[in-house]
Amino acid sequence: MKILLHYLKPYRLLVGLVLLLAAINMSFSLVDPILFGKLVNLANDYRQSIENGKQITAQDYFQSFSWEKPGVWMIVLLSITVAMISRIAKNFQDYFLNLVIQKFGASVFTDGLKHAMKLSYQEFEDQRSGETLSVLTKVRTDVEKLMNYLINVLFGIIIGIIFCFCICCSFHSLEYSHCLFMRHFGADCHHQLAQ
Repeated sequence: MKILLHYLKPYRLLVGLVLLLAAINMSFSLVDPILFGKLVNLANDYRQSIENGKQITAQDYFQSFSWEKPGVWMIVLLSITVAMISRIAKNFQDYFLNLVIQKFGASVFTDGLKHAMKLSYQEFEDQRSGETLSVLTKVRTDVEKLMNYLINVLFGIIIGIIFCFCICCSFHSLEYSHCLFMRHFGADCHHQLAQ
């Protein structure tokens, strides 16, 4: 691992940029289902308003652009924006990750060849031709796969867990603060907190 970090040290700013872009990509990818849920809730509210006889106007249902009660068009525009930001961040992430991988692979390969050329002839006497080159190529491809998996899979999972934790905490704190507000006015909220 020390050797890997030694070769990555010159590219730490690019690696940091790749991690930032991966975090943006994953966060915005996870916002899209939330927006879809708001759209489903809006359709359900519309159906319930028809059943209750208090039908929501088309202006409120489709064209409302407020944060408190977004309309269909606002949710669709937000969804498109979120998807575009996520895709753009993913494309830049892939580009910079490939740039880091290529530079990293080239430096590992070059240092390996320099080391191989310093060895005496007796070290190579019993080896087949191209064996050292194939070992260097395998090292480079294995490290490239490792970096791809670390950034795309492991870091994505960590960001997803952190994002879900933050969203759950925000919902829980909103419910808890609502309950405290209701308790201030004398309402009983113990059954809500137990749920």
